[in-house]
Amino acid sequence: MKVHRHRIISVAAMLVAACREPAEPDPVAQQLDSLRAVTTAYQSFAAAKAAGYEVKITECMADAQGAMGFHYGKGALIDANVSALEPEVMMYEPHSNGELKLVGVEYVVPLSEWTSATPPQLYGQTFQRNEMFQVWALHAWIWKDNPQGVFASWNPNVSCGASASQTRASHVGG
Repeated sequence: MKVHRHRIISVAAMLVAACREPAEPDPVAQQLDSLRAVTTAYQSFAAAKAAGYEVKITECMADAQGAMGFHYGKGALIDANVSALEPEVMMYEPHSNGELKLVGVEYVVPLSEWTSATPPQLYGQTFQRNEMFQVWALHAWIWKDNPQGVFASWNPNVSCGASASQTRASHVGG
């Protein structure tokens, strides 16, 4: 009986000690929190347009793997530079009431402007080459959960069903 009680006390002591140790902050999670903070205003599509995200790059993009929504870009940002807090594109999911809901962002660098032998990287992720649009691209699903991961190309939780216009074509990542 003493041995059993001793084990319980030892396990309890380890659990208490583990709870006291501060968890290491996740730098990517912190960066994504900062990205959410700077894009919060763009939940309003009108605010995004007023801030320069007015170039409609695609119709609502859907694929067998999910959807991405409409892509609206800020032309002044589409160059060889990548800035974590200045994504080039906002992605919006259409809703049946006609509103567009911000679901994520996309970073893009034109293939013609990227001179490095290796693809651009951000958040520890390598951009994917997109021949269709002639860009390096990285998605970040910061406003709608993606079971495939924050940086996956397609999001099965996004739908173009409420859109009158859809593009069913391959984009980044298949």
